[in-house]
Amino acid sequence: MEVDEYQFVYKDYDVHLIDTPGFDDTTRSDTEVLRDIAGWLGTAYEQKKKLSGIVYLHRISDPRMAGSAKRNLHMFKKLCGEECFQSVLLATTMWDDVTEECGSQRQEQLKRKYWKSMIKLGSRVVRFHNTYQSAWDIIGQLTAPRKPLKIQKEMVEEQKPLSETSAGRVLYSWLSNFIVRIRKFIESIGVRTSSVSGTSVSEEKRRLDAIRQLKQAEGQLEALCGPTGLESVPKQALRPSTPSIQFDARSLSLHDLHRLSDSRSSSSSSLLDPIPHRDVESLPLEFCNRRLAATITALRVARDVACISPVPGLEGATSLALTVAESVAV
Repeated sequence: MEVDEYQFVYKDYDVHLIDTPGFDDTTRSDTEVLRDIAGWLGTAYEQKKKLSGIVYLHRISDPRMAGSAKRNLHMFKKLCGEECFQSVLLATTMWDDVTEECGSQRQEQLKRKYWKSMIKLGSRVVRFHNTYQSAWDIIGQLTAPRKPLKIQKEMVEEQKPLSETSAGRVLYSWLSNFIVRIRKFIESIGVRTSSVSGTSVSEEKRRLDAIRQLKQAEGQLEALCGPTGLESVPKQALRPSTPSIQFDARSLSLHDLHRLSDSRSSSSSSLLDPIPHRDVESLPLEFCNRRLAATITALRVARDVACISPVPGLEGATSLALTVAESVAV
């Protein structure tokens, strides 16, 4: 879907309705969608066209605000700019798919948690009930003063490329973080398969799926920033927030860590098994060195898993533990 314009008359007003693709489009990337929307808005601004209002659609049938929806909302805010929040109608849809009680609870959560800052600056919440009358009622509320959106001023007045606009930087940040973390995930699978004999079918599937998603993200970043886009990706994530990766990192279980340590030892018992405190001083030096090496290996795997974990601070904690273990081994 591309940006489409529909013209009709409403209460003696000549109305132009601009239909844009959503950032959750299943057939097009976020970069393509943002480029199309920004391109149309830039052209409209050059032609002295200003919007009377913007309708942001959210499915009330969604039980919670997913990570992609949060990112898309953040990008939408940056695209509009706070000065234009009073022109935004936050419209909930799909009310036929939920009970009134359930839908009302979800709408209140949206207003209280996710839309609070926008409502505070003038955005209004409306319901679309999938009827012509409901649609006309919403259109009739698009009466805010006409102002240029933030992305229009950035691209036309300030002559910024899309990647340097506020909305473009949100997308760049997410893509960069995703690329950094998915590369680490692929690397961690490579470390495991080189240390543990054999590769399971599920492990190979995760690796191929990760590579596919990595190539897609790299393609989006290059489309956003140009040929040098990938060169600007930092070695570490830009911020602590972790984008959702579509495979199960929990497969690197404690059992796998035991197998990883056992692969380096001829002993029948795992090097990661707990040792009674009274027996520590009597352990031979060779066993202690092997146990320390196994612990370092396990911590490296744990750190790689923590890189894509949604738990705040986990990556830092595992990295610190690994640093301590490696300093002891020196």
